[in-house]
Amino acid sequence: MDIVSAGFLVLVVFLGGFIALVADNLGRRLGKKRRSLFGLRPRHTAALITAGAGILIPFITVGIVTYASEDIRKWLFEGRQAIHEAADLQLQVDNLKSVKTSLDKDIQARSRQVKDLDKRLKSVSLQLDQVKAKAAKYLVRAEQASRRASALQAKLAGLNTQIESQKRLVELATNDVKTKRAEIRKLQLQSKKLDDEITLRDEHNAELDKENQRLEKQLASLNAEISQLKTDRDSVRSQLTAAQSDLIATTDKLNKDIADKAAELDDLTSSLRAAQAQLEQNIDASRFQPMIFSLQEEVWRTQVPANVSESDATSLLSSMLRSARILAESRGAKANRDHPSADLWPMVIDKTVLTVDEQKSQIVKSISNKGEYSVLIAYASFNAFKGEWVRLTVKGYRNPVIYTSGQTIAEGPIDGTKTDEEIVLQISDFIHSKVTTQAQKDKMIPASGRENAFGTVSTDVLLALVKEIREANRKVKLRVVAASDTRAADELKLRFVVR
Repeated sequence: MDIVSAGFLVLVVFLGGFIALVADNLGRRLGKKRRSLFGLRPRHTAALITAGAGILIPFITVGIVTYASEDIRKWLFEGRQAIHEAADLQLQVDNLKSVKTSLDKDIQARSRQVKDLDKRLKSVSLQLDQVKAKAAKYLVRAEQASRRASALQAKLAGLNTQIESQKRLVELATNDVKTKRAEIRKLQLQSKKLDDEITLRDEHNAELDKENQRLEKQLASLNAEISQLKTDRDSVRSQLTAAQSDLIATTDKLNKDIADKAAELDDLTSSLRAAQAQLEQNIDASRFQPMIFSLQEEVWRTQVPANVSESDATSLLSSMLRSARILAESRGAKANRDHPSADLWPMVIDKTVLTVDEQKSQIVKSISNKGEYSVLIAYASFNAFKGEWVRLTVKGYRNPVIYTSGQTIAEGPIDGTKTDEEIVLQISDFIHSKVTTQAQKDKMIPASGRENAFGTVSTDVLLALVKEIREANRKVKLRVVAASDTRAADELKLRFVVR
């Protein structure tokens, strides 16, 4: 109740008592004085005055309270209307609450739908990312093959250009030799002509011995001229000999360069044909030979203890590669002239070729002198087919203890009233859903490319477990615990507890 209403009721109660007291006293006094009003008897006059006082005093009191309090005025003049309005407002509030409840339910339903759609979208996005990753890897392989082919074609074009250039040089040298030979023939003709002139001059001198004194100066001049001509002839002959030697040396050098370029062109052609043959062989293998390793499938893993030295790390890496080769050969992989049956291969990282020795050196450094356990895992870099060698990629991971012996991994209900086959299905679903999921959350390292990524349960253990649950003949709780201390790269060995 409102405090104003409560106060008003209290006031009315006290006023009723006060009015009764005042009216009683007033009636006794008027009765004693025996006064008359309007010709009435004194007793009736006293009763009339007492009633009037009883009416007047509450009226005055209500007027004073009404004047003093706005809430009282509203209550007196708008009481029933306010009650009706309050009832209407309460009805509207109830309606609004029901509408709000309906909207809340609708929002929750829509939220669940949104969550379901988000889950489906994430699943589809994950599948799309996987498809994109596979497509990107195939594109990378195609781009690498295309770049190698383009590089070989560019080198072949460069060699063809060089050969054409050398041919032009040979043609120029041949033309130069022809020019030199023409000059030599011209000089030979001049020399012959000079020899003829000398002969004529000697005959003329013999005939003119008598004129020796007169022609002595002329003869000396002619002898000097002859000497100069002989000198010129000898110079021309020496030049001819040097030109012939230069021509022979240039021809030999050009022939040698042409032979070297032809041999290099033959080598490049052989390499290109070998690459094409290898590519065709791989394509044929992918079409007709069974796949022995899929992309990124785990081939072998080796655990590395803490604080291992570089020499021991090198031995561990070599041992792991040998084990990977033995496994690959057991599946049908074969070595070739250049590669063993399974090994690392030169990788291109940021446009830089990382050789096999450089990769091994990096791997050894990554696991040497570390204060914690680690593991090396060799994956198949590409899809490998029977009859070819397997390209490997080796990665290192931390290998801490994930589960201690007896630690609970997961637990869930199994209905023992079902048949043995149904119980086996329940156990299999429980292991694949809860145990595998929990192992992934706890950062166990799964064996990629295998059906049982963390280990297997033997048939004997499974049959004994089914028998125990079936004999219970009720719904039981199956608890899966680690059978021993387990590191991230260990096989997950399980022990089952039925409650």
